[in-house]
Amino acid sequence: MTRGWRNESERVDIGGRKVYNQDKRIKLVCPRCKRPTNVVAIKGRTVLRNFPLFCKFCRTETVITYDGKSQSLRARAE
Repeated sequence: MTRGWRNESERVDIGGRKVYNQDKRIKLVCPRCKRPTNVVAIKGRTVLRNFPLFCKFCRTETVITYDGKSQSLRARAE
């Protein structure tokens, strides 16, 4: 059983709220340090073009493109 879930089959959190699209949610990864950022995307539904992704670990901002399947690097900021 996943920690924090009251009932795994219903996907209900401890507060009683239903959680949708939990299996499809992913965190975008920093292209420089390969660590997950705080930006959450839903596979197949989220499209980002020229998105400035900030990484709190390496303190850099990178412009990325995410098409719903894979993440690609467009340009790197100084």
